[in-house]
Amino acid sequence: MKYFINAPTAPTEDTPTHFVIVSEDGREYNADKKTIDADAIAAFMDTKQHGKAEVWAYNAKDWWPDFHSTFSLPKDYKDLKEWHEALGAPTLPAPPVNASPREQAVWNRDVWAFLARYDKQVTGTPAEEAEEEPPEEGTQRKKASRKK
Repeated sequence: MKYFINAPTAPTEDTPTHFVIVSEDGREYNADKKTIDADAIAAFMDTKQHGKAEVWAYNAKDWWPDFHSTFSLPKDYKDLKEWHEALGAPTLPAPPVNASPREQAVWNRDVWAFLARYDKQVTGTPAEEAEEEPPEEGTQRKKASRKK
């Protein structure tokens, strides 16, 4: 099961850290530092019920390592920005302006769907394979070139 998470908002005096996880089957988990419940997240991402958890986020390398341990999330993640760049940086769907955490998470899901289709078109790789094998962090993948 794929889970799409927004980059968490930085806490301020008035606003706690807030993040949203949107699953590929449409379920949502909303949390902030005041209401976070590791057991509820574990139930939401239950691998027995929903299969292996595959977490996707945009530009996560800067915040995911600390974030996952703070909120008891899976350690591994897949970075949409890295996959996007490995595909030659095609034009992505426009992100929502002044987006809420939920809108950001939904945008990440939409970016994943766009990149899976794009990868299939330019490389001929079926979307199922494309989605399972984005580039590993720190590795280069051949830039895709459009077939003529």
